[in-house]
Amino acid sequence: MTTHKNLSPNSSLTSAVSGQTTASTAGKVRILVEESKPVYSAGILHVLESVPAFEVVGAATSLHELLPLVAELKPAIVLLDDSLIDQNAEYLQWILNAHPHTKVIAEVNAEEPALCLSVLRAGAHAVLPRHVAPVELVQCIHTVARGSHYVSPTVLDWLIDDWQRSRRSVDEEATPTLPHFNARETRVISMALRGLTNRDIAAKLLTSEQTVKNTLGRVYRRMGVVNRRSLRRLCIDMRLPIIWTPAHRSVKDARPLPPKT
Repeated sequence: MTTHKNLSPNSSLTSAVSGQTTASTAGKVRILVEESKPVYSAGILHVLESVPAFEVVGAATSLHELLPLVAELKPAIVLLDDSLIDQNAEYLQWILNAHPHTKVIAEVNAEEPALCLSVLRAGAHAVLPRHVAPVELVQCIHTVARGSHYVSPTVLDWLIDDWQRSRRSVDEEATPTLPHFNARETRVISMALRGLTNRDIAAKLLTSEQTVKNTLGRVYRRMGVVNRRSLRRLCIDMRLPIIWTPAHRSVKDARPLPPKT
């Protein structure tokens, strides 16, 4: 069997993926590269071959080439590009299940948080951006070879930004909630926030001013405010619908809604 000591950038990918076995060099990290674009593959091979502790045992450009090479060459690390793992995370799982001593490093193109999470869930030991700096690629391989996981700071930024965007979206779309108030309390709040005095409210509800005052006092305590102004400010800040919803107005004060268009 032929030994692949060096896979230089100028060597053909055909010879690199010919399926021939690579003789191990004691103590070196055996790496199998999967890269669909030859120009990227040449750059990666150049970086890896410059590190004495690494041994590139083969290269593949497709799943058809990769899967038998993993079984034959038994690399310590498989470096995958995202063209293979996008929508095919089950193959990543297959590699890890069939070859538990092999670790997978996934390179993800552009800012794709969903794909990053997908490959991590599938069991990848590391995730890198596709255009990773050579020094970080080498650092990542050393880290994974020692048995640890590695997520690029760039990928972490993608994930955090995506989480913050989704969190803001949830907050913006959340339906505001009100503390539990009965129908009478709700009507008192609504009229008070529209500027009616206690006397006006009492007249509309056919009750006494003291009753209205007592009702508003309970509302203030439950809402953690001290007066109508702070109550209105709170309702606006929380986007509570109580001061706009026609259902919260008294019958006498209600106005017809505009016809639907």
